[in-house]
Amino acid sequence: MVTVTAPRAGMKIAVQLITTSVFVLTVGAAVDSGSLFASLAIGAVLMLMIYSGGHRSMAYYNPAVTLSVLVRAKIGLGTAAGYRIVQLGVGLIVAVVVRGFVDPAQAITLSAFVVEVLFTLTLSYVVLKVATSGSYPDSSFHGLVIGFTVVAGGFAVGAVSGGAFNLLVALVALGAGVAAGFAFLALEPAHT
Repeated sequence: MVTVTAPRAGMKIAVQLITTSVFVLTVGAAVDSGSLFASLAIGAVLMLMIYSGGHRSMAYYNPAVTLSVLVRAKIGLGTAAGYRIVQLGVGLIVAVVVRGFVDPAQAITLSAFVVEVLFTLTLSYVVLKVATSGSYPDSSFHGLVIGFTVVAGGFAVGAVSGGAFNLLVALVALGAGVAAGFAFLALEPAHT
């Protein structure tokens, strides 16, 4: 039996940081790549981040949504301020990463390495969350969520790296899988 406890404020902010980073990275990379499927990648990754972190941080990845939920009085001012700081800070940092490393016209080894690591980390975290945490027992959506993680990454950065997100293909991304494991253990202590 899984015991669900209310997430601590620090955990909510940490989950908001991780999931917003993935969301903003995918938006930036998909739009920057000029993919005809940018909207699909963005919608898919939003779905994934809601499944992966929504139960912890309520999946307010958009500052406008956070503000509207605050106005409706469904979150407090402190939580809204924390989320907005994370959203805006992550937006700036990830924009620099996207601008610096996600350029399909000049796909170089470093760019491919960075996006492979980031999306392998994302894939590993999503698999841990939906398939191993016990948060979604007896659910049949695991394959859909995991598959759409690869779809979103492929549409977002496939032109840069080929979108393998597979440790056998991209051995250099091994550290991303380990990082996802440690992030999961830190953020999901009730499910370890």
